[in-house]
Amino acid sequence: NPSIKSDPTNYLSSLRTFDKINPLRVYIGGDSLASTFGSELATSLAATGKVIPSWDSRPSSGLINENFFNWNQHAEAISTKYKPELTFFIIGTNDASIVKLDPTGYAASYKEKLSEIARIFSANGEPLYFVLAPNMQEKTLNENLLKLNTVIQEFANENSYETINSAAILSPGNVFVPSLNNVSVRTDDGVHITNAGGKLISEFIMTK
Repeated sequence: NPSIKSDPTNYLSSLRTFDKINPLRVYIGGDSLASTFGSELATSLAATGKVIPSWDSRPSSGLINENFFNWNQHAEAISTKYKPELTFFIIGTNDASIVKLDPTGYAASYKEKLSEIARIFSANGEPLYFVLAPNMQEKTLNENLLKLNTVIQEFANENSYETINSAAILSPGNVFVPSLNNVSVRTDDGVHITNAGGKLISEFIMTK
């Protein structure tokens, strides 16, 4: 998969040639953590004039509880409607409880869910980037989410997908912090990301 660089023409040149006349279609989706960084990244990509981004945040969603929100069905609809050529996807925070509910089998179970969603978003080999959630303030949620992030990383490594570790930007030393350089990057609930935090992730993606 291509590396991310500041000029999307460079980091996606292995896919096809694209410009203002033939822009690239990019999908940014996931749970509520996709909200702020998704909007910031969509704005940055659109500003190049060479990309048509689709931004989609589904609060409280995950891959486990399909009765609440079925990501597989939604991804199929997105793929049909927008035909994205590149996807950035963040998931897991609302799935972290599977670690406690299925302590011996959660990794295998979650990899099956990841395989299903990846098959849809990358049906024809389109690049798929899993954005790993940053550290959480609440201890148990943080511990379980870190374990799930490890599963996502392992799945990506095993299947030649890329990951983007948002903790490297928002959680220095893998420790939850509410602010960086006197700027609030996390909301008061200790889970979500502020607009400023979302901008930092977007800038990291655009300049990696």
